[in-house]
Amino acid sequence: MSFPFSNRTLAHLARSIERSHSHTTMEVLFYEFSLTEWEDPSATNKLAKAMNLLKAMQSDASPTACRGAKDLMTETLKAGKPSHWGDDAAVWYEPLLGALLADGFEFDESMDTLVPSVKGLAVAPEVSWLEAELARRGWRDAQGHYEQALDNFGQGNWAAASSQLRSLYEDVIRRAGGTIDKNGSGQVQAAADALKDQPDVLLPNEDQYIKALWGVLHKHGPHPGLGDEDLARFRLLAITGHLRALLSRLADTGATF
Repeated sequence: MSFPFSNRTLAHLARSIERSHSHTTMEVLFYEFSLTEWEDPSATNKLAKAMNLLKAMQSDASPTACRGAKDLMTETLKAGKPSHWGDDAAVWYEPLLGALLADGFEFDESMDTLVPSVKGLAVAPEVSWLEAELARRGWRDAQGHYEQALDNFGQGNWAAASSQLRSLYEDVIRRAGGTIDKNGSGQVQAAADALKDQPDVLLPNEDQYIKALWGVLHKHGPHPGLGDEDLARFRLLAITGHLRALLSRLADTGATF
């Protein structure tokens, strides 16, 4: 079973728990939702206590752990609503909502429930995998574009998120296809052609998919029928999903440039 939240969202959740609870109320919270089996007794401060608990639940990834993580997220957001905290909640509540949105969830304040923003689609595991893979490969520019895209998406800076996602896609495709050090236009298309020549890397016609998606990303100005948020969400889902699949295949085949 896939864990529902990405590494980035878990870090936001840990900081939110630290800021909104005392040691005692944290203990009560973990006990109330039957999370004590994942607690780390050696943790000496609140942040470490919350982070280690969440990492243990993520490593477990059992249905019980996934359900417990959602319960903890829901209760944290429920307790942290601005109607309860006023301006004091803004320090952690809005960033947590933003990170959650990038994972494909929204918080319904009227019902105090998590609602999938993309029904049936688990985005968090793909986001976490891609972040880790970019770091593993040492593709720091691409990693930086992705981190900034996620941060801006979470803060509702849709235009900035879209721009960073486009830069991410260009950087990764060119690195994967061996054109990152070349100048001039058409390097994404050239990279797609180079990838096509590598055995077992691309699916049939995937080189055409890369070129077509790049063409969509490259257009300037408004997109008919799409608002800034819709466009940013489209780019986040399309690019994360494709790069996740492509880099996984590159790793499996051992293809390098």
